[in-house]
Amino acid sequence: AKYFSSAFDSKVIYPNEDNEYKDLIAMIFEQEETSKYICRKLYRWFVNNKIDESVESKMIEPMAQILRDNNFETKPVIQALLKSQHFYDENIIGCLIKNPMDFIYGMFKQFGLEIIDKSEDSLQDTIRAYDVVKNAGVNLGSILQMTLLDPPGVAGWPSYYQEPAFNRLWLNSVTMYYRFLIGVIFVYKELKIRSQGEEVVVSLDLLKHASQYSDPSDPNLLVSEVADYIYPIKLTEKQLTYLKDSIVYPGEEDYVWSGMWTAYINDPENENIKKTVEARLTHLFVIAISLAEYQIS
Repeated sequence: AKYFSSAFDSKVIYPNEDNEYKDLIAMIFEQEETSKYICRKLYRWFVNNKIDESVESKMIEPMAQILRDNNFETKPVIQALLKSQHFYDENIIGCLIKNPMDFIYGMFKQFGLEIIDKSEDSLQDTIRAYDVVKNAGVNLGSILQMTLLDPPGVAGWPSYYQEPAFNRLWLNSVTMYYRFLIGVIFVYKELKIRSQGEEVVVSLDLLKHASQYSDPSDPNLLVSEVADYIYPIKLTEKQLTYLKDSIVYPGEEDYVWSGMWTAYINDPENENIKKTVEARLTHLFVIAISLAEYQIS
């Protein structure tokens, strides 16, 4: 017989031949601490790495109860967490540094990555192209020190358990350089992505993206809406001014940009006007994704 300490309620596992391991697993899952441990992992992944007494009592314990009630199925727990008022608390939003997958694929989705396929216009070709982009995203994640489905150890990535730094470990002198480089390259048009012997050209249509805002001709409104869209927290007036200076250069009046945008709308085929507007939008979004606030979620 195997006698366990009070940590396991002095449980005894009696000889049970090759099914004895099942008794061990059952004993582990009978402990409330097991469900709490799993829920802390989920909380740190989706919300915040800081778990104080208030979070423990108001979030972790109820989540653990849901987990036990659903025979340790995690889906109901995650649903409850993501629908909770706590998840949308303004003091919680922006507490996490984006992991590499969030950073890369979030950027792809946020700005509307478009695939330029100049060979064949077929569904199969499109599926192949997106598959190449998906694989390329995984490769970029490895550069940023998160190889998908291949953590460095059985405990996972240190950013989710290594105290006290936790997710700040995603940022260092190597990864910050590559995050900036990937972002800058992504903003420029026609980026060639190669994966598993295949190459796809992807593009970020800045003119199309800017057109989605309520009034792109108003530089103040444009910068404000861009900031609200890509950052999880509000920027300061000084930061908004810094962004605005990228499309309305210091010393210029707002009407300079307004005139450029209006001229483009009236004559979108004019290459000179188009390139001028694109250049300023490129400057805006390069600056935007270079701010520290773009690294948080």
